[in-house]
Amino acid sequence: MSQFDSAQWLVCYDIRDPRRLGRVFRFMKKRGVPVQYSVFLVEASSQQMQRLLQELAQIIDARVDDVRAYGLPAQPQYDTIGQSMLPLGCLPTKSLHAFSHTAVEEHNDSDGFALSPGRKAQI
Repeated sequence: MSQFDSAQWLVCYDIRDPRRLGRVFRFMKKRGVPVQYSVFLVEASSQQMQRLLQELAQIIDARVDDVRAYGLPAQPQYDTIGQSMLPLGCLPTKSLHAFSHTAVEEHNDSDGFALSPGRKAQI
């Protein structure tokens, strides 16, 4: 991926001060879609993500706050359990998919661990 190709990123943060937390939330709300508390999905190139992180660095206190950005693969898979903050299908991408937010069918592997569809056991 070149620095100009758009990709999806998960931006997560843990901000200690409630006032800074509000500023970070408002900042991120203009740039991405909230998928959980303090977690946003952002569509951006590497260059745009670096600029976004530089802007966040001006808002946070790096001594006590934590901001992380994770680049997602082109076709990510994920499972959900419980109530989502967003209605199903609201994420701005065709490649992401989710299972029912009310119940997830489970399968047990040989050790008795419950695995939801599409999820592989990690060794």
